[in-house]
Amino acid sequence: MNERKEFIIQIKPLKESLKDFAKVWEKLERGEKVKPVRKLTFVDMNVFRTFATEKRIELLKIIKENKPQSIKELERLTKRDYKSINTDLEVLKKMNLVEIKKKNHKVIPNVRYKEISIKIPLGV
Repeated sequence: MNERKEFIIQIKPLKESLKDFAKVWEKLERGEKVKPVRKLTFVDMNVFRTFATEKRIELLKIIKENKPQSIKELERLTKRDYKSINTDLEVLKKMNLVEIKKKNHKVIPNVRYKEISIKIPLGV
């Protein structure tokens, strides 16, 4: 699995996100190439906080540093139970922050990014 340098999380109002989407769509319609960006946008800090909890960030770090080969190993490393780890992994997977590989009936999580950048606008 290839490691990517950066994943961007940004806080941006829906109206601005839709404008960005429209610009990309127009480029695609004109046949222009659009460089893919590894990015996730939240409409405000409250929504961001519901997804990016301290436990989930900690889980990303532990996976990145220790490269566990099973959920059982992740339980031992985090001192957390299977259910809470699995719930957090599902959320992180949906956010494209974790990849899940299944091998020999084991679930192996992987983080492909070196860092996550968070962009928060301070003004209009």
